[in-house]
Amino acid sequence: GYVAEYVLKGVPIVWSPLYFDDSKLDKSYYIDNIAESAIQKEDSPMFNKVRTVNSENEVVVHSTPDIWPRLMREHKLSDYKTRVGYCTWETDILPNAWVPNINQMDEVRVPSVFNKESFINSGVTIPISVVPHVWFDQTLINKNDIKLTDCFGNRIPLNKYTFYSIGELNERKGILDLIKVFDRLYDSNPKCQLLLKLHYQQYSPSNFKYCIDTLKSVTKNIGKSIYVIIKNINNSELLCIHSFGDCYVSLTRGEGFGLTIFEAFKYGKPVITTGY
Repeated sequence: GYVAEYVLKGVPIVWSPLYFDDSKLDKSYYIDNIAESAIQKEDSPMFNKVRTVNSENEVVVHSTPDIWPRLMREHKLSDYKTRVGYCTWETDILPNAWVPNINQMDEVRVPSVFNKESFINSGVTIPISVVPHVWFDQTLINKNDIKLTDCFGNRIPLNKYTFYSIGELNERKGILDLIKVFDRLYDSNPKCQLLLKLHYQQYSPSNFKYCIDTLKSVTKNIGKSIYVIIKNINNSELLCIHSFGDCYVSLTRGEGFGLTIFEAFKYGKPVITTGY
C-alpha cells in the first residue's frame, strides 16, 4: 500500500521486496500491480538513477527490527543520506533486542500513537513519526450476490445476522474467547451466525488440522452456527467477506494498529472490539 501510494503521487521509488514465506502479490488487485511496477529491476532507468545518488536519497526498511543490522550490511544502507525504519508492535513493551537496532536508524515510523508511546517508554530515542496504514477505498458487494462456503463446503446462510472476524488463530487475537461468547449469544438468538477467516502460520494441511482441532475443542457448532474459512485469499475474496459480514468483532488482547478492525470501520460496519 505504501509503495503504491508513492507511485501514484509521482514520488520516485524503487522497491526491493523481502521474502519470508511463499506469499505473492495479488495480480487481480490494481494496488498490488502498481506496487509491483516499483520492484527493483537492475536494467531499469529508475534503479540506475537511484543507485547512483544514494547519498541524496532516503531508504525505508519495512520489517521487524531484529534483522535491520543484517539488512544494513547486505544492502549497504549506510550509503544513503537518511535511513528510516518502519515497524509495529502489539504490546506496550518492545523486545529488548529491538531497541538498539531501532536507535541506529535516523528515524522510525510506526502506524499508531500507541506504538509511539510504547517505543518511547521502551527506550527508543530517535525521532518517531506516526504514519497510519494507507487506505484505498473499494465498493462493497451486495450481500445477496455473494456465495460463500466454509472450509468444509457448507454454504453460509444469507438470511442470518453475521458477526465476523479475521485473523490468525493465536492467544493474542482472542479467537477462542470470541467463540465462547458467541455460543452463549447463539443460545438465546439463533438468528445470528459467526464467520471466521482464520489461519495458523502458513497454509499447510497440518496447520489446517490444528485450526479445526483447536476450534472443536471449545465448541460443537463448527459448520452449524460458526463457519470457518481457512485458506489464503485474494483481495476480491477479502472484499466479499467484508461485504457479507454485518458486524465486525475482535476480542484482541493487543494490536499495533488493528488493520482488519480499521478496514471494517472504513467500510461502515459496526465494530465490537476490546480497548487494546
